[in-house]
Amino acid sequence: MSEPSPTANEDENGAAVAAAPAAEDVSPQKVEEEKIDELEEVRPPIEEEEEKNGEKGEEEEEEEEEEENDNKGGDSDSEDEAQIARRRRKRRALELDEDDYDLLEDNQVTGFRRKEKKKRLQKKSAAAIGEDDKDEDDGQDYPKKNEQDEKDAQKDEVADADEEDGGEKEQKQAEKDAEEKRKESAAERRFVDSDDEDSEQEMADFIVRDEGEERETEEERARRKAYNRAQRERGGARYDQVREAADIFGDISDLQKLFANRKRPGDEGYLGGESVPPDMLEEESQSEYETDDEDVDDFIVDDEEGGERPPREKKMRKVRKFKKRTGVTPTKSWAEFAFEPSVIKAQMLTATDDEIRNADWPERLSIENVQVPNLNAPRDFAKEATWIYDRIMGVGSIRGTPTEAGELLLRGKMDYESVDDMDMRTYQLQNEGNGQLPDTERQNVLICIEWFLKMVRTQGYELEYLATNMRDDLHPLLRGKPEEARPPLIGDQVIIQRKARSFDVLQAVYDWDIAYVKLQNRKQKAIETLNKELEGNIDDQQRVASIMRLQKLIASSKYDENVQDVESKMQLLLKDGTAALDANSTGGSRRPRRRTAYDMHVSKDVLELFKMASPAPEKVAMALDTTFAWGDAEGIFDVEDDATTEILPDASPEELAKHYLDQGYEDEEDVIKALIEVSATELASDPGIRQWVRFHYRQYALSTTKPTLLGNEQIDTFHPLAAVKRTVNKPFCHFSGIEFSMVAEGVRKGLLEFDAFLPDQEIDRLVQNLSNAYCSENVSEKAEQWNTIRRKVVDDAIKKKLIPQIARETTAQLVLESKRSMTIAAFNGAWRLVNKKSWTPQLIGIKEEDVHSTLKHLEVRVISAIPALDQETPTTLVSLDGSGQLVDFLELTSFGKIGRGGSYGAQQEEQRKVSEFISNHRPHLVAVAASGKNAKTLKEELDRVTGDFLEKDGFVKSIPEEVSAIEVEFINDSVASLYETAEAPVKEMGELQATIRHAVALGRFARDPAAVVANLLQPSGDSHEAATIPLCPFQDAALSREERISCIERALRCCINQIGVDVNAALSHQWIARSLEHVAGLGPRKLVPFLTAIRKVDGGALDKREEILTELHAVEERVYENAACAINITDGNVLDGSRIHPKHYDKAIAIASNALDIQIDESGVGRERALERCFDPREWPKLSVLMLEDYANYLSTPEGGGVNALEILRDIRMERRKPFEDVRADWTRLSSDEIFTAVTGETVHTLQAGKLITCTVKRIDARANCVIVQLESGVTGVIERQDISDSHFDRLDDKVHVGQVITARVKAPESTAYGQQVKGIDLENHKVWLTCRGSHLSEDESRRWEEHVLATTTPYYSLDPLPGEKTLAAARASKPKKKPNQVKHEKSYIARTIDHPLFKNCSHAEASAELADGDVGDFIIRPSSKGVKNLSCTIKMFDDVYWHMDIREGKKPGTGGTANLRLGTPLMIDTSKEKYEDLDEAVARHIEPVAGFLRDAVMHRKFLGGRDHEVDEHLQECFRKNRTQRPYALSVSDKHHGYLCISYIVSSSGNVHHEYVEVRPVGYYYRKMEFPTVDRMLAHFKVNCNKPVDR
Repeated sequence: MSEPSPTANEDENGAAVAAAPAAEDVSPQKVEEEKIDELEEVRPPIEEEEEKNGEKGEEEEEEEEEEENDNKGGDSDSEDEAQIARRRRKRRALELDEDDYDLLEDNQVTGFRRKEKKKRLQKKSAAAIGEDDKDEDDGQDYPKKNEQDEKDAQKDEVADADEEDGGEKEQKQAEKDAEEKRKESAAERRFVDSDDEDSEQEMADFIVRDEGEERETEEERARRKAYNRAQRERGGARYDQVREAADIFGDISDLQKLFANRKRPGDEGYLGGESVPPDMLEEESQSEYETDDEDVDDFIVDDEEGGERPPREKKMRKVRKFKKRTGVTPTKSWAEFAFEPSVIKAQMLTATDDEIRNADWPERLSIENVQVPNLNAPRDFAKEATWIYDRIMGVGSIRGTPTEAGELLLRGKMDYESVDDMDMRTYQLQNEGNGQLPDTERQNVLICIEWFLKMVRTQGYELEYLATNMRDDLHPLLRGKPEEARPPLIGDQVIIQRKARSFDVLQAVYDWDIAYVKLQNRKQKAIETLNKELEGNIDDQQRVASIMRLQKLIASSKYDENVQDVESKMQLLLKDGTAALDANSTGGSRRPRRRTAYDMHVSKDVLELFKMASPAPEKVAMALDTTFAWGDAEGIFDVEDDATTEILPDASPEELAKHYLDQGYEDEEDVIKALIEVSATELASDPGIRQWVRFHYRQYALSTTKPTLLGNEQIDTFHPLAAVKRTVNKPFCHFSGIEFSMVAEGVRKGLLEFDAFLPDQEIDRLVQNLSNAYCSENVSEKAEQWNTIRRKVVDDAIKKKLIPQIARETTAQLVLESKRSMTIAAFNGAWRLVNKKSWTPQLIGIKEEDVHSTLKHLEVRVISAIPALDQETPTTLVSLDGSGQLVDFLELTSFGKIGRGGSYGAQQEEQRKVSEFISNHRPHLVAVAASGKNAKTLKEELDRVTGDFLEKDGFVKSIPEEVSAIEVEFINDSVASLYETAEAPVKEMGELQATIRHAVALGRFARDPAAVVANLLQPSGDSHEAATIPLCPFQDAALSREERISCIERALRCCINQIGVDVNAALSHQWIARSLEHVAGLGPRKLVPFLTAIRKVDGGALDKREEILTELHAVEERVYENAACAINITDGNVLDGSRIHPKHYDKAIAIASNALDIQIDESGVGRERALERCFDPREWPKLSVLMLEDYANYLSTPEGGGVNALEILRDIRMERRKPFEDVRADWTRLSSDEIFTAVTGETVHTLQAGKLITCTVKRIDARANCVIVQLESGVTGVIERQDISDSHFDRLDDKVHVGQVITARVKAPESTAYGQQVKGIDLENHKVWLTCRGSHLSEDESRRWEEHVLATTTPYYSLDPLPGEKTLAAARASKPKKKPNQVKHEKSYIARTIDHPLFKNCSHAEASAELADGDVGDFIIRPSSKGVKNLSCTIKMFDDVYWHMDIREGKKPGTGGTANLRLGTPLMIDTSKEKYEDLDEAVARHIEPVAGFLRDAVMHRKFLGGRDHEVDEHLQECFRKNRTQRPYALSVSDKHHGYLCISYIVSSSGNVHHEYVEVRPVGYYYRKMEFPTVDRMLAHFKVNCNKPVDR
């Protein structure tokens, strides 16, 4: 590698001498320079450091040259010298070394001559250290330096010398002295890093060097070691790592510069200063269909200009020059100048991320404060506590009942509370408290809420930390689920059964705190707007009064709807729009985007007529007694005593209207209509009137749901939406839980119609009451004329404006409240998933008191088994060691499959392999994935294999000595199955097959469910796979992906902070390390520097918790305090291996000294001995007799510190007995229902007594006198003889035959004389009893089941169709009959006997018509016009664009004339080589993925709907507007069905080019490559669009 040219020559003694002038030589380089114009030299960091110390960098010289040239006004001599110097530096950078020559040869570049390479052996001795190059030349004949190089070096010295400011001798002498001192100090430090010295000394004696490569001097060696030390301190790369990276990747100088120049904490300007001007940063502008110049330069070279994108260094120099000239520091981080914004955000390298990473504040609290401004700002927490308590208890909600958290406060169970205490409390609440908390308890709750908010927002303590370490201060808020409460202590019992808690009430307080701050931000924004308006209208007294009233209203608003009411009024008051607010999630008045009738009439001064002829709306509101809604708004109704609604103009309406005819109205009637419109709008916008109407609407509004025609077809008695299929006059306040989310899902899918209304009598009552307040009480003809107009105003205001607005608002509010319930349901599902203890073996020969310590140190080995999906895929077994790492795996072709093929010998051979595999690895557990049809068979065969170990003497040693047998268990596979495609596991185990990753995850899930779930979550939030974990019904419809991920993260935080994380194990195993992200205080941003700091510890393991804070400085004090008790350090300090927080160590020591009667002096003598004995199980009797209550009472006194600590003391004592005991719920086997659902896929909605199903006859059993059928899920069905038909028959095959598809109903279970349930559904044996008698399949029977299941248990449910409901019978009756010739002409297919919910006998035209109103990606499987050997799948690609996918069938089942009409197998689709066993597999593995990719493409920001010519016209129009840009768009091709089209303009001619993209099950096939996302495909297109398409 070429060395950089020095700025001065050296004499034999190493002294610097002045460079002699040389003749100028600017001749071009050889062919290497011409061929490789972009290749730069990889310069080692030590050389860069020399240049930094001895001379200015190239970029700084260029900047100074530019500034000097500007100051000199273009001095030609200086410019020439600078230009010459730059050319020389460029030539030096282009000198090629051996790696460069290798790169040229690999790329077949010719036209250069490689220098002859010589090798020699060097022996380095102690005497040679520090000698000159003269020693190296002894006995060797080396080529001398090129004369031309020497001349160039001399010229460079002259140029550099000319560039020096002043060139004074004193400055040179000072630099020389500094250089000598630096060399001396480097020599003195050469023995500092003895470890590095020793590690490299072995290979230093014999080194093979290339020609021209100099030996490292002692001075260079010292500098290299200093560089390594500096890199270790700042977390950078070592010298040898940089060298290795350069050998592998080539030129890494750009990355080195970026990393070296990044801002760090403590640096000047770190995250400070003002933003760089847009012209300096060259900000990119975004457009939906157009791209900016920089975007175009990324992938298109302009035909006219042919220029290249300037290097990024140029932009960086501009930024540095801007900073140097202005003194302003850019706010971007170092990475933001080098990478795309999306990459920076995904890798969390933005300036905000750096600020969060380095702040001594919990990461999650910091992120929330960024998302919600003022969240951590001080405020009136007492007032907020009252607001939060009211919201939790249901105040202000539509339902008016306590939320889930409110119910827990009322009826939840407290720790140690007995059943009798619970019953007494329930009785008192119902009979004495009217369903509300007693005043004393309410005050305690408010105090705890206020204290909790202060601790979180002002002290920086996370919820999980407070709930686990300050339980005594939060006692009233810890009521929760009965199963999570600690059992009561009986008598002198001191052993506490600790359980993991979900802290539901605390989480509700936390969530409502965020909602409160958002409300305050919204109010503050509105007040600021009103203040600005007030400043500009000081002289208008009436306007000032209105604005001041709105200010008081907004200040006293308690709920979002109150703020919205004020904003509605502000829309009218601020009609000029100068101070209007943005309509966003944080609030703001929604200014009309179009000119309304009200605006038009106001512009004609009709508003003045309203003020003259009508009382003020606020006075009307006062007359309605609406002050209950604004009780805190002091003075908002301040009016004079004589100010009433009795305002009556002197003239009649017609007389006043005549004055406005010159405003463009035709006659007086038009003016009066305008007056009515303006008056109704003013009334409807008054906050008091709106709140009055809202109160009545929520109290009396009713709703009705009815099914659509599609809903009647799909929603049966057992459908998930059956409970809301048909409800009549259901009050809004009676919707509970997730019911309204179910309604919203039905409406979204087109299955239901929802109607909300206020009964006519209630509307009339509202109109009457408002009319009484608005109309005049005078009795005269003129008063009657005006009252007639006012009654019309009231009628319009109520019926046309207020009722529709309040109805929409109330519906949206119901959706929000139901969504909160759905969020809680999703969290509970995630909590059940992770709140489960690790599977542990049943130990033999271990005493009970030793079980905990034995299990803690036992390495549990697991073998995971993944059933085969079909006959083609293998069964996979993997072996995991005690740390969850993969040891071995085995794949089997027939083992564990239903009806497995192959010879008997092959089957026996596979069984022998399984036996040997299990015997060799001696697992404690064989975990079988509970998924797929083969799961049950696989478990049964594994049970036989492990059972044989006990019977065969040779295999007894295969069983671990700690247990008596190897257990085989089903394990929930909903999480582990996602590891096949999830992104995060691929990074860890990318070299393994998908099924092996699946099996590894399954084994780990049995040992640590929380860690496995945590590994699915991406730090950037892009966790697609984790969002698919089934948590609760309707989760996909009601909750966004981010909301589902949030529920999982909350469950992980609750779990991990209570069970802890072994930090030393996390350092060794990546799959455990991800759990640390969820420890209180930490997060993905803080975790990386945290782990990096810990790895610096000698041996790579922590011994003490305090090292994290005091020695390693991995985190700051506040973050450490949050995280400390969840960090488990095994084999270290005994206290650090427990949940005891470091701030409670003094209490733990006091308990130990008192229990063991050990004196501990001030120096700490006896401390360790007391602690070690205290953790000895044999000392437990001494601990158990301590009276902790007395110690807690002392601590509560001022002398003891005034803290509540009884619960803390109890937990400390229990930690002495079982440190870091797993407090999660006990591990339990999957129930029969869970196994049945997991293996068969059947749920209570798809298979239940009374449900109609379709099945296929498999066998006629004459001996058992029954028919054996099979459901589509593979479940076996039995139809007994008496259940086949209502009519008499002799033989079973007279009614049914093998292969026939029949409809049957699931029978209800029958009770025997002993009370046992028989028949019905047998969950253990996966069998179901059916009936197909005509009387059992009738509509009357279906109605009886509907009445039994729904009508008697669901309030407001109607069995009868509602008015206007579209039923299937009515639709069939109304369908016009087609003429015979029409039917024959249109039917271009052969009807097939295929029973599948997605198959329909119809033509392609009928399928297209049915899909016309559907969504993109909807499809119908239908007969093919090609005959009975094919099917077609019609997929909607876009409006009026359909793709008819051909499905080829294999061999037909059965024989006979109708056999050809059945479905053949296997199935093959289009050109795909994949084979599918049935339609379900074809849909799941091919059609549904294709439909999903279609939807993703249509939803992409670059997608453009329309025909091909319409897309081309749009692009050309964009190009005409800005000819410097090159627009492109993605669309659906209407010429090539099944393809997407990329249309783009690449040249200045404006011609539109097209490229086509095939949609496949694995992604998008473009230019012979497959891409998983549209973004990656378009990125490839941008780079290669100018290249010809390889056909």
